[in-house]
Amino acid sequence: MLMPHDGMSYFQRGYAENVAWLVFLAATRPEAAGHAFNSGDERVLSARRVAELIADELGWPMEFIGIPAQYVSGVFPLAEKAPLILDMSKARTLLGYRDRVDPEPATRETARWLRDHPPADGEITSAAGTFDYASEDRVAAMWREATAAFPLASGGK
Repeated sequence: MLMPHDGMSYFQRGYAENVAWLVFLAATRPEAAGHAFNSGDERVLSARRVAELIADELGWPMEFIGIPAQYVSGVFPLAEKAPLILDMSKARTLLGYRDRVDPEPATRETARWLRDHPPADGEITSAAGTFDYASEDRVAAMWREATAAFPLASGGK
């Protein structure tokens, strides 16, 4: 799996139980009246960590290939996305919000649930975009060749 930015992009996610807890706090605390709150997991995982957790949980051996994003622009949708981390300090200080579920076990649970309950075609629209696996395989092969020919350019010795 190609990892633009070597998988070090961070995107705010929100496990359902954590988001529901924040909604509950905002709906039941008088001090929340008139305020808007960002909502998401407090602990933000890198794209690589999310992929590692899913692959591990589902028993899918997977090679992660760190590659500069500009080489996969138009091929791998996550290369086009800017990292996003929301400021959760207002929810923490005003409402005492803390994640109820750690994002790592939540990611594992979600991976199992989606494996056991795959969405029907068209049921989910991916915010990540459309993946072109054939092009991704070609880019991975070219990147392997280039890093083998020029190991210092890829951090090798």
